[in-house]
Amino acid sequence: MNEFDKAVMFKNKAKEAMKNKKYAEAKKYYAEAIKYLTILRNRSKSPMKEKFQMIIDTLKKTIKKIPIKEKPETPPDDVERPPFKIPKDLPENCKKIILKTRNNFKDIAGLKELKEDLRKTIEYPIKFPEETEKWGFLGERGILMHGPPGCGKTFLIKCASGQFGVPIIAMPPDRILQKYVGESSKSVAELYDCAALLSPSLVFIDEIDRLFASPDSSGVISQITSQIMQLLSGVGVGASTDKIDLPIITIAASNHPWVLDSALIRRGRLGKIVYVPPPTKEARKTILEINLRKIPLSSDVNLNLIADKTSKDAKSGWEYSCKDISYICQAARLEAMEREIDGEENVRVTQSMLLKALNSISRTISPKQVKQYTDWEKRARTNL
Repeated sequence: MNEFDKAVMFKNKAKEAMKNKKYAEAKKYYAEAIKYLTILRNRSKSPMKEKFQMIIDTLKKTIKKIPIKEKPETPPDDVERPPFKIPKDLPENCKKIILKTRNNFKDIAGLKELKEDLRKTIEYPIKFPEETEKWGFLGERGILMHGPPGCGKTFLIKCASGQFGVPIIAMPPDRILQKYVGESSKSVAELYDCAALLSPSLVFIDEIDRLFASPDSSGVISQITSQIMQLLSGVGVGASTDKIDLPIITIAASNHPWVLDSALIRRGRLGKIVYVPPPTKEARKTILEINLRKIPLSSDVNLNLIADKTSKDAKSGWEYSCKDISYICQAARLEAMEREIDGEENVRVTQSMLLKALNSISRTISPKQVKQYTDWEKRARTNL
């Protein structure tokens, strides 16, 4: 390969690197191209000498225009990330409330729009603070995930934690609601202090509607609501840890969002509303694959067919939830296990076992439920 071919090769490599936002590589390749063009220039006579110099000058100008900082790449859904490491000096009370996960978005089929919403809301402010500040991307401090029971809201949040490499602080209602006056507020403050110590982090309030379904004769619920709204606004977060205004995002999951205080669902609080729908065919097939991943299967098993048969009922409109699909697999596994216990050899889950299990598990999501969630979301969005 002569000098001219080498110069062309490195120039093309530089262009490819630029296309992929790998600016450091692009600079290196352009420099290599200039090196070989310089050799050609020194060997040449007019007018070729001036032409090579013109190309060299153009490439030097191109290098000066290359951004100093590379744009962070958006990681693909199937990247395996190391599990979050708990700091050794973290207080014991904080260690107990970290929700551990090894899942990421590769464990969820479909929902591309929903995943992208979570990426923008969670990953951008946490992973790219300089860029979000530069471009004035405010994002949201809180996300409300709602939808029918059993559709994977909690699992989706675990996958988001694994996908973006941030810890989750679990904040279940049972832990928040305390017997004595003042203890509930103390518990909430401690949870957010732990989140501040681990920031960037997520605070997960599962079944937030349960907080507001409880009687409030003592005024505890009103107090907690006010406190959570303040924390969502960034007031008092990490106050006892000297860590204030840190990237902490609160995610609340609800099966009955209409019972929530409307003041919670505002921009700057739970300002991002995310509906988690019943699973699509693609999602149902993935659920089947995950639940049968380590199970011996017969050669006649056709998960595509099972995914088809678990679609919305054409007459009634009822649908299977993610949990329903898991129960179908569980019933088939149970039958296979019982056969092995009874002495049968080389037992495998067969298509007939899966179909039998499918016929024994009813759909649990009604069209009335789905309409209730979509109607509520339309109303809620008008107040944002």
